[in-house]
Amino acid sequence: MASPFGHSVLGLSVAELATGKRPLRSWPWYLYIIFAANAPDLDFVPGFFIGDMNRYHHTGSHSIFAAFLFGWVAGLIVWRFARHPAAIGVIGGLVYTAHLVGDYFAHDLEAPFGIAVFWPFTNTFYIAPSPFISNITHGDFGQDNISVISDIFSLHNLMAVGLEAIMFVPLLLVCVWIARKRNS
Repeated sequence: MASPFGHSVLGLSVAELATGKRPLRSWPWYLYIIFAANAPDLDFVPGFFIGDMNRYHHTGSHSIFAAFLFGWVAGLIVWRFARHPAAIGVIGGLVYTAHLVGDYFAHDLEAPFGIAVFWPFTNTFYIAPSPFISNITHGDFGQDNISVISDIFSLHNLMAVGLEAIMFVPLLLVCVWIARKRNS
């Protein structure tokens, strides 16, 4: 899996390209994009409460169905008070999907390998044949929460975030440049 930093930068890149000329860019917008980019990893939360943070990771929340559902619910939530609720929902769904793409192309060193991208239609896990994003370690399945949390703050993960910065920040800058050029 990619890190929250990597997912955020990928999500911001997608949002920059998808936003177009709509007046959505503001600090609440960017917070929403960062939330949408990392929302699939909320599957750690139910596992935290049962003492196994990895129990549900990369399952249903890492599916195209969940991305659609996220975008639909986001659009419904803002329907009454936002200027562009459909755009907010669609872009949120696309940003959510960017998370899936990041995890699909990330090394996964623990079974089940990959993500359940077509859940609920199949429980098959998919991973790229040649992953190029460094994995973020987050303990083993069945490992207690303290061990998982300490594994998250490892030197390996810090180096992986550095590699993501080298790969994804230039992508974000190109996407910002394209969006600005298109809007001028």
